[in-house]
Amino acid sequence: MAVVSIELSRSLLLGWGVVLLCAIPVEAATSYVATNGSDSNPGTLAAPFQTICHGVRSMDSGDALIVYSGTYAEALLPWANCSIKPGLSPSQPTTIQAAPGATVTLRPSGVDYVVFFSNLEHDNQATPAHRYITLDGINMDATNVDAYVIYQRGWTSHITIKNANLGDLTGGQCHLPSYGCGGIFADGANHLYQNLRLHDIGNWNAPPNDWVIGMYVPGDNITIENSEFYRIVSTAVQFWDSSGVSTSNNNTFQNNYVHDVGGDCPCRSVGLYMANGQNNHAYNNIFSNIFSQESACGIHAFSDAVNAAIGNNTIVNLSGSGVVAGVLVDSNPGSSVTIRNNIMHNTGQDIWTDGTATITASQNLTTDPKFLNPFANDFHLTASSPAIDAGLTLSDVTTDFDGISRPQGNASDIGAYEFRVGGALRGDLDGNGTLDLTDVRWSIEMLVGTRSPDLAKADLDGNDQLTLADVQALIRLLVGVP
Repeated sequence: MAVVSIELSRSLLLGWGVVLLCAIPVEAATSYVATNGSDSNPGTLAAPFQTICHGVRSMDSGDALIVYSGTYAEALLPWANCSIKPGLSPSQPTTIQAAPGATVTLRPSGVDYVVFFSNLEHDNQATPAHRYITLDGINMDATNVDAYVIYQRGWTSHITIKNANLGDLTGGQCHLPSYGCGGIFADGANHLYQNLRLHDIGNWNAPPNDWVIGMYVPGDNITIENSEFYRIVSTAVQFWDSSGVSTSNNNTFQNNYVHDVGGDCPCRSVGLYMANGQNNHAYNNIFSNIFSQESACGIHAFSDAVNAAIGNNTIVNLSGSGVVAGVLVDSNPGSSVTIRNNIMHNTGQDIWTDGTATITASQNLTTDPKFLNPFANDFHLTASSPAIDAGLTLSDVTTDFDGISRPQGNASDIGAYEFRVGGALRGDLDGNGTLDLTDVRWSIEMLVGTRSPDLAKADLDGNDQLTLADVQALIRLLVGVP
């Protein structure tokens, strides 16, 4: 009996040991890539690889690859033996990341994509579906690419793309018959796109039946935030699965700046297309300068848009020869769209509808919002703006475009920006909670070089440099005039 007990105890201990070992997180390995490295190296910090693809092939699931500054003539394509291994979990992704302070750019030639995330189906690849992968600080130049900057097929999940400049897809052939061409094709689920600049997407000579879209999103549970979309031929971002196989649901578009969308093509220009899905939301976005030879709108709710929510957006300066509207709704019967707390100025019509969808609209401002400096694309509010304290407090919109908490006054402000009582929302350079002459003095000192510049606070016109225009904008903030 004693022998049996000992053996049983040994078995239990071994079993628990296996469980404990499985529960211990796998320690990720880190490799390095630099243009002056060699693929014969071990990939260490002292002896880095030379190519990103070689680094990718050396990685295991959950590992990290740190890339140093340079332009890499490579594309991350599974069929070209450059497939990123899936991560282990949301907290243990496989990561390719620019080194601190590094500028890393992928610039391949003669391919359809810069990066392709695969499922099990494409070209009969035997690789697992891509999931739990992060690309951080990896810029992508698609000058010599034919179809998409990034393409993600269905069944991919938990892909994060952040802190990157993506674009220059203007000279490609746009030859894909089913999905046209564009910046990002985001199928799958649970992806995050954060702090991106997606720009210069579109070939004016593309066949008229092809789509040119900055970001096409047929997937679900996808968040796009804190990003900028500009110089895109027809549609900046589109939530829609046009295949009819499924719908695009539970997606969020927030704190984004969409501008200069349109061109000479005979096509409709749209900032954000919300269609064929449920519970898609657009909050705290700015849509500006959308133009077309046909119709133009900031946000278009189309087809079966169910429980679509459009709140606290600033939509300005639209033009076209067809229907021009801040929000255009031509959804099917049974669709439902809520439109609240939006500024719509110089948009032709504020809301246009064909009358078939259920629309709930309130607290939308269509008169002069008294922006701080609209000619410099500064759509912050001045102290005399009728948008201040005029909105509803929406439970899903707790901060504004700048991250300022809502509300600052008795109620939330209308539009993407919240005006802080006392005028200290922006330009408080000395951090004392108010705007005063000290802030103006600091701004001048930063401009002339006698004080270290703080672009995060002092760059009021958002052009990534400190100029006399920023000092002038600060003075206007101080005195409360546009």
